[in-house]
Amino acid sequence: MFWHGRPVKYDHNIVKGDLDLSQLSLQTNISSPIRINDSTFDGIVSSKYIVLDEPFNLSSSNFTKDLYFKGYTFNGCAYFHSSNFSGIADIERSRFNSSAEFGSSKFNLSSDFQDSMFISAIADFVGCEFNGPANFVHSNFSSILAKYSNFNSYK
Repeated sequence: MFWHGRPVKYDHNIVKGDLDLSQLSLQTNISSPIRINDSTFDGIVSSKYIVLDEPFNLSSSNFTKDLYFKGYTFNGCAYFHSSNFSGIADIERSRFNSSAEFGSSKFNLSSDFQDSMFISAIADFVGCEFNGPANFVHSNFSSILAKYSNFNSYK
């Protein structure tokens, strides 16, 4: 699995039920690239304080319930672009040491990036739709793109 350094690649899958990765005996430092594209997570997805050394790609995925990725460190690129977050997207206190790509994603409830750090590269939120509160309080950006984004809860 993750701790052996082999790539994790799953595309076009459906994960049914809650996925609480903090209940597994995973290492907190994962050195495998992870790609789970164009997939549906039909339940709450949660874990805390994981360090990802390689690219992490969940682009074009659908999260039907809440996502909790508190305190993550992304040393490789983090790809969430074109994803749909139907529940809460809680990514607070995370550190992005490479590109963070959320462009064209849709956040339907609250999205929380409070106290997050976007270091070294671009935080891409181009064309995002925020239909609930978007919290970036105390977050630091080296560079952010948010052109064509809609913050609909503030109209």
